[in-house]
Amino acid sequence: RHAATAATAATMEAEDAPSPAAATAAAAAAGEGEAEEEKPRFHQKYKDENKKLGTARELVDYIMAPHYKWKNLNPYRVLKLDIDATDEDIRMRYKRMSLKIHPDKNRDIEEEAREAFEELKKGYEKLMEQNDGGEYVEREIIVNRVERARREASKRHRLLKSKGMTSATGLEPLEVMTEREVMKKFAEVERERVEAIRLRRAHEAREKEQEKKLLLEQKNERNFHREWAKKERQEARVGNWRDFAKEGEAAKTGQQSKLWKPEERGEKRKFGQVDLEEWKKDWK
Repeated sequence: RHAATAATAATMEAEDAPSPAAATAAAAAAGEGEAEEEKPRFHQKYKDENKKLGTARELVDYIMAPHYKWKNLNPYRVLKLDIDATDEDIRMRYKRMSLKIHPDKNRDIEEEAREAFEELKKGYEKLMEQNDGGEYVEREIIVNRVERARREASKRHRLLKSKGMTSATGLEPLEVMTEREVMKKFAEVERERVEAIRLRRAHEAREKEQEKKLLLEQKNERNFHREWAKKERQEARVGNWRDFAKEGEAAKTGQQSKLWKPEERGEKRKFGQVDLEEWKKDWK
């Protein structure tokens, strides 16, 4: 009797249980329902993000603000991100901002939008630059620089506050002081970089000038030796001709000396003494 009762209960449960196909369809419907719920949530988040970024005009004015060359040295400021942003955050922010300020979509402010787009691209490439080992070395340097500036600004703010300064007496808000200190750090690094480039170019110019001077000296030295050798050959030829002429004169004089030799006197004549035979000697 117990066995028959158990079999009857099993049969009833099997009849009430849904089939595998029906279970799969129910799971798919549930997944679609969750996806339908997720879609509006994602789109709402996207809309909120775009609204937070502002219009294209506002973004262009933000990126191309006065002294933007110094302000945009901090790529996190350009992308409106904090230093704890992940790779995905950086990519998504760059994509949204670039789509919003792209010059092809803003014909009325095309030139300004193009400059802002280049500044945005420069900041993005600086944060996403990797070395051969796949490490974001430049990003780490930027993060450390921002953190150091924040610490110094906070320390200075506390110091001024401890001395009794308030907003009424000229104490700036911590956010303003921090922003200025961060920009100052990046400006110092940029000035050092520009100065290093200037010194390197000046050094290269001096080296080129020295090399040019050395080449000119070598050229002048070669020309001098060439002219010297040419003059030496000319003098050698002239000297050879002179020696030949001297040898000819010596030979001729030697032949004459063999034929005739001047008469040598034995004694000198006294003063007033006349040699009556002198005309014969002259004639001879």
